[in-house]
Amino acid sequence: MSSSSKASAKGAERENQKQGDDALDEGVLVQANVGPLDHLYLEMVSPPFQNCQDNMRILSKIKPQLMLPSVSPEVLRCCRRSVGTENETERTPQSSPKLSANHIIELAAADFIHSNFRLTYASNISGLSADDAKDILLVQNLLKCAEKVCNEQYDCAGKLLEEYSELRINRMKVIQRLVYYFNQALCERIERETGSFRRVLQSSPHDSITKISDIAAVYQKLPLNQVIQFTGIHSVADHVSRCRKVNIVDLNISCGLQMMILIQNLAERSHHPVERVRITAVAASFDPTIEEAGFRLRILAKSLNLNFSFHVVSLEYVLNHQENALDLDPEETVVVHAAFALRHMITDPDRLEALMNFIRNINPSLMVMIEAEANVNSPVFVHRFVEALFFYGANFEYVEDCLENDDERSCLEIGFFGPAIRNIVAAEGEERKFRIVGINVWRAFFERFGMVETDLSTLAISHANLVLERFECGDSGTHCMNGKCLVVSWKDTPMCSLSAWKFQGM
Repeated sequence: MSSSSKASAKGAERENQKQGDDALDEGVLVQANVGPLDHLYLEMVSPPFQNCQDNMRILSKIKPQLMLPSVSPEVLRCCRRSVGTENETERTPQSSPKLSANHIIELAAADFIHSNFRLTYASNISGLSADDAKDILLVQNLLKCAEKVCNEQYDCAGKLLEEYSELRINRMKVIQRLVYYFNQALCERIERETGSFRRVLQSSPHDSITKISDIAAVYQKLPLNQVIQFTGIHSVADHVSRCRKVNIVDLNISCGLQMMILIQNLAERSHHPVERVRITAVAASFDPTIEEAGFRLRILAKSLNLNFSFHVVSLEYVLNHQENALDLDPEETVVVHAAFALRHMITDPDRLEALMNFIRNINPSLMVMIEAEANVNSPVFVHRFVEALFFYGANFEYVEDCLENDDERSCLEIGFFGPAIRNIVAAEGEERKFRIVGINVWRAFFERFGMVETDLSTLAISHANLVLERFECGDSGTHCMNGKCLVVSWKDTPMCSLSAWKFQGM
C-alpha cells in the first residue's frame, strides 16, 4: 500500500472513531429522555460514567478494526469516561505522601487503557512510592479480571483471581482489601456461570453474620453520616417549629438515634411548646432493634416530660391499607423521614409505587430523604463494576481514616460492604437487590407523584460545618449543594445526599 493510501486509511479510521464517539455521546442524550420510573432500572446520566445500554448497541455498530480484538470495548469505554482519553491532559500523582484510593484507581485505569491500546505512554507508576505502585498494579489486575469475565474468558480470569485466595484479609491495607472483595465477587460471578471456584468462595469472610444494629451503631461514629443525619433532623425540627402536634412517619428508624435528637430538640422549645409527639415506625419485617429503639425513645421522652407515643406498623399493612393504615389526627403535622429506605424497593416497582401512593395519601407537609449518591444500577455488568469500584474505594478509605477500631471497620466491610459488592457484581436481574441511584434519578421519579423539591433549612446546612469540625478527619469530608439538595463527599467522591420534598399545592 502506498504512503498516500495509508494516510487516507488512517484518516478514515480516525473519522470513524470520531463518529463512533459522537454517536455514543448522542446515545447518552437520548437516554436522558427515558420515562422517569425507568431511570431506576436503566443507567441514569451521571458524570463521570455516562454509558448506558443504548450506548452498547451503538458501540457494536462501530467497525471492529478500530479496537484490538482482545480488548473489551465495555471496559475501555467505561474507564475512559472516568479518567479521560489519551488526547486529554493526564492526571499526575500529587505531591502528597499518600495517594487517595480513588486516585490510585484512576491511575490504574489510565495505565490499563493505554496498555490495551498499545500506545507510547509514560506510565503513571513511575515516580510513585513502592506501596502506591503496588496498589496500582493490584487494581490493574482487577480490571483485567473484569475484562476477562466480561468476555466470558473464565479460565484466564480464574488464574488471576486465585492469586488472592490465600491472602489474609485482616493483614491487608485499604486497596488490598478493596481488590480482595471485588475479586471474591468476580469469583461468585464465575461460579454462577461455570460451577467452579467453590473452594475460593467458601474461604470468603463475607458470610460472617453481623447484626444490623451493630452496623448502624458504627455508622453513627462516622462524620459524613452524622452530618447528613443531623442536618436532616434539624430540617425536620425547623419545619415543625410552630406545630403543636407532630407525627413523624419514619420509613427506616434503625436504632433510632436521629429520632432521639429530634425529641430533645422538640422538648427544649421555649416558644410554641409542642403538645404531643408521635413517631410511627414503618417496618419491612419484624426487627427487635425497632422495639428497642422505641423503648429508648419512650424513656428519653419521659425524662423530658414530653407527651410522646411510639408505634410500629408493618410495611405490608401500610401498602394494603394506604391512608387508613395510620390513625392520623387532623390536627397533626405529618412529616415523612426516609433515610436509606427507598432504594431497597427499586427492584420491586409495584411496591415502590404503592409506597409513594401511601405517602401522597397521608398528605405529609414535608418528606426528608437521605440516600447514597452513586450510580450502581446499570444493567451493563462492567459499567456497574467500575462505578462500584470507585464508590466503594471511597467508602473503604472513609472508614479506614475515621475509625480507629479495626473491629468496627471490619464490622462495616464484612457485614455491609462485602455483601453489597458481591450482589452488585455477581448477580443479575431480580437477584441483584442492592441498587443505588443518584438524586437526579429520584427527582425524575418524584415528579410523577406531583412532588417538588424544597429548600433545606439554612440553619441546618450551617450545622453541617460544625459537625465536620468535630472530627480530626473532617478535612477530607466536604459538602455542596446540587440544586436544593445537600451532597456530602469524601475526597471529592459523592457519598450521600439529603433532600426535602413537598407535594404540589401543600
